[in-house]
Amino acid sequence: MSVRTCDNAEAHERSGEGMRFDRPVEFLSGAAFSAFGISFACGASVFNAAPAIPGAGVYLPLLSGLLVALTGNLVILRSLSLGRLYVGPFKSTGRALLWILLGNLVFAAALGAWAATGLPTLGLFGGIYVACFAVWLAGRDVRPRIFAGLAAALVFGSYLALVVALGLELPVWPTFAHL
Repeated sequence: MSVRTCDNAEAHERSGEGMRFDRPVEFLSGAAFSAFGISFACGASVFNAAPAIPGAGVYLPLLSGLLVALTGNLVILRSLSLGRLYVGPFKSTGRALLWILLGNLVFAAALGAWAATGLPTLGLFGGIYVACFAVWLAGRDVRPRIFAGLAAALVFGSYLALVVALGLELPVWPTFAHL
């Protein structure tokens, strides 16, 4: 991106404006992210997923909430900058958003969110692979080999962080696998 310079006449016209919203939608999105992150971090203080280790279940939601709030603040700061060109929304934004939301729903179903309806759970491993595949469909230029490697790294890291380190009792394998 290039920074646009303004001449003296334009600078004089803009001198009384102060800071303005270049992208109000981006500003509101950042504000929503910040509010969600702060509320998630505040809610982490009453959440105790690992009662055997005091405070262990608090760290992951607290840090996640703080990172989401920090990301929201960065989006707010980017929306307030002056001299940027407005590019407009991408044509495939709706399609990508649909696939990402579908990936989240599939992951929730894979962990057993809808087990009462008789839908079998895929477990953590299968859920991450299926959710990654749904999100992969949102992209344009992703290679299958890179997708498989990143999904495997995400499965391995999630297993180490959630099951081994935090000791959460998540369904790791599919219910129909009988492992």
